[in-house]
Amino acid sequence: IRLHARPLSGRATHLAVLIAPLGLLSAVFHPATATRAAVGTPVPNTEMPLLEGGKANVLRDVEASVLVFFRPNQERSAGALRELAECQKGLAGKPVHWVGIVSGSVPTEAAAALVRETGFGAPVLVDAGDALYGALGLALHPVVVIVGRDQKLAAFEPFRSVDFCSVVRARIRHVLREISDDELRLALDPPKSA
Repeated sequence: IRLHARPLSGRATHLAVLIAPLGLLSAVFHPATATRAAVGTPVPNTEMPLLEGGKANVLRDVEASVLVFFRPNQERSAGALRELAECQKGLAGKPVHWVGIVSGSVPTEAAAALVRETGFGAPVLVDAGDALYGALGLALHPVVVIVGRDQKLAAFEPFRSVDFCSVVRARIRHVLREISDDELRLALDPPKSA
């Protein structure tokens, strides 16, 4: 918030009073991305309960583990899971482990129903106490986190309504060393058509 040396007119004062809280909201909510874990951060391979019963570890000994954080009863999460179901088919046979992760505070029946409805073909873990959410500094839904064989964070991709599957696929292929840094940059920011 900037303080002005000269007094504001009545109309400008009302405008400043309306705009100042927006600046505070921006300062509070925008830096959420700055608090998330950086690329290269070790990702804990904790054991968590599965939606369908039993327990499983977050990571596997493969080239890339793809962690899909989502929330039931959210349209963006439903859209992301539908797109990622297609991505899974396109990457079948690759050394990639897919897993969905939901907060321990969400209704598990709603999460299971969303997985069935979207065709997302991966086990879903329940992050009791949101320990993994906290370790990675995640506040957004849905978001994809890609972890390399070294169990370190390799990429972070929040949902986007355009080309989400293409971007996630490119990030996975980069971790698998199938595409170069330049090819990844091109996939993330394709040239604009004339």
